[in-house]
Amino acid sequence: MRKTVSPFVLAGAIAIPAAFIGYGANNATADASAQSAALPELVVVKHHADWCGKCKALVEPLHEAKEQLANESVLFVTYDFSDKNTAMQSEYLAGMLRLDDQWESFGKKTGFALVIDTESMEVVETLRSTDSSELVAQIRSHLD
Repeated sequence: MRKTVSPFVLAGAIAIPAAFIGYGANNATADASAQSAALPELVVVKHHADWCGKCKALVEPLHEAKEQLANESVLFVTYDFSDKNTAMQSEYLAGMLRLDDQWESFGKKTGFALVIDTESMEVVETLRSTDSSELVAQIRSHLD
């Protein structure tokens, strides 16, 4: 019986194209998916915990920014440090997205979002504003 590899991997509440994280590279379906699901230019990673006041203040503005940037090459993800289990899941997600260096640098700090350029895998901006228009402008400034 031949196993097939899904072109998407479920990571938390999001489905990530498998080609982005290196799964299914020898599968024709995954290859076709990789062509249609290009690597995003930026990844915006929110560092969140349910008990964090700054995190709560960022929820709505980041949601609005995500909606305004829906047609841009930006992937929004959240690391949730609310408890031991969500922190462990977030660490797995960081590994799948190849963001281990940023994970090590920023650890379990909360109340901000990082904008990461996927070409260099460098943090290009730290977002703390609760103004969605300002967040959108900051993120767009790093798109080609």
